[in-house]
Amino acid sequence: MDALVAVAVIASLYLAFRRIGWWKWFWLANAALVGVFELTARLVTGKTLSQQYWAWAQTSPWWWLPASLIAVGGIGLALHLVWRKVRR
Repeated sequence: MDALVAVAVIASLYLAFRRIGWWKWFWLANAALVGVFELTARLVTGKTLSQQYWAWAQTSPWWWLPASLIAVGGIGLALHLVWRKVRR
């Protein structure tokens, strides 16, 4: 279920960006790539990507770093996209 949520969230970005040039293809490709990785991970390891992260996070003192980098990257992309508009 968590894999479907991840793919659905990224696919929803396709809808938000569908009229903005190549962005629609960027988000569609990302959704497809995540879907392929989720399916492959599940078939090979028996766990989705999120389940693998949660298992790793149980024993690692660095559990916060990957999630933090994803958050910083997402915020960074959002700021990059709106910067010229809000700077005026």
